[in-house]
Amino acid sequence: MQIAYCFKSGEIEFAETEEALPEGVAVLVDNVTDYPALSDAEFRELVQTKARHGYRPGVFLVPGVPEASSGEEAVAKLHEWHAWAFPNAAPIFFTLTAGGSR
Repeated sequence: MQIAYCFKSGEIEFAETEEALPEGVAVLVDNVTDYPALSDAEFRELVQTKARHGYRPGVFLVPGVPEASSGEEAVAKLHEWHAWAFPNAAPIFFTLTAGGSR
């Protein structure tokens, strides 16, 4: 199982279980409910090809989130990108703690 999530900074990472998700992140999509036909490697490639590539190798970002001038704008950009990148996926959900400031 692979779960794609992002921090408030827009940086996208992956977890192998729900228990491994950091606090305070936005869960974007997974390869069990949203893309069950994809292997873990295929799923990661799908997410990475839809993301903006960061300045360092291996860093992937939600477009528009790092540049957002407010939290509201960042959330709007996140939802806009998610609807484009994963139109048939479940809605984004946020973990309920205040962490995830990265």
